[in-house]
Amino acid sequence: MGNVIIIEHHPHETAGTIADALALHNLHTKYYRTYQTQPPKAMEDADGLIIMGGPMSVYDTDQHPFLLDEMALIEDAIRRKNPILGVCLGSQLIAKTLGAEVKPGAQKELGWHSVALTNEGMEDFLLKDVPTPFTAFHWHGDVYDPPQGAVNLAYSAVSPCQCFRYDENIYGMLFHLEMTETMVYDMVHQFKEELHEAHVNGAEIIEEAERNAPILEDIGERVFSKWASLVIA
Repeated sequence: MGNVIIIEHHPHETAGTIADALALHNLHTKYYRTYQTQPPKAMEDADGLIIMGGPMSVYDTDQHPFLLDEMALIEDAIRRKNPILGVCLGSQLIAKTLGAEVKPGAQKELGWHSVALTNEGMEDFLLKDVPTPFTAFHWHGDVYDPPQGAVNLAYSAVSPCQCFRYDENIYGMLFHLEMTETMVYDMVHQFKEELHEAHVNGAEIIEEAERNAPILEDIGERVFSKWASLVIA
């Protein structure tokens, strides 16, 4: 049995299928939703940490000072050798905490795009059973290089680092594996202005979700189940 902190930054960017995997492993979860409450600065009695995506950027600390609290929380989890999983913004916060530069990419990566594993990714504990390439869901404008000491596990045409591992139990994923078809629909409608500005067709994203989301859920189930086993161990 273990306890996992989950931080969410927006009502439509939830833990999704990650929460399902944790429940299957009988892990207890404690949610901190930054649009309602402040996140903690220390892990206390928690055994694992998950930080989800959000519409803000890691360098928006003036408007969102809770991001500094989250980086302090990540530092505490690293010191305690707790497993950490960061998705999109969450991965950017881990990268920045570890000293990497997070900056706007050449273009936003929104919707369904291919991701390929590196040689290290194909041997990684979480990803070794994932087909390469595979189609993941994306919703980000910022990118990063792997932090010093981290291993680059995946890349896309737009982002040279889509996933990294630091030590053996800290993972940052720029792409979204946790999405369901319903979550995709909600994202498209919630952030339609961003799609319009980036000249991306939201209707096509929803249409492609019918084909891609079930495959993504299957991949996510395997990956998140393995991450949950790190917490139990």
